[in-house]
Amino acid sequence: MSNWPPPSLEVNPEAIIDECELSEMSMNPKPMLAPIHMAALLYLGETTHARHLWRRRPCQSPEDALLQDWWAVGEAMILGQDPIPALEKCS
Repeated sequence: MSNWPPPSLEVNPEAIIDECELSEMSMNPKPMLAPIHMAALLYLGETTHARHLWRRRPCQSPEDALLQDWWAVGEAMILGQDPIPALEKCS
């Protein structure tokens, strides 16, 4: 995967996570941030935090399919499996 991670994620994943968490706690969370949040957490190897993000998301938002794809990457990482096949679905 020559385009992983995207340059925007690689520059400052911690800042991305911070912004996603702040938005999640706000009264008007920005749409489509959960998959970005998950990708940044997984990039940093934060599988426990990614699992908690997955568990607290409602299953009614339009980003669910993309978030589910990213969670498949996280599950593979947690189980010690190759995450590349799951990661290819996300790109």
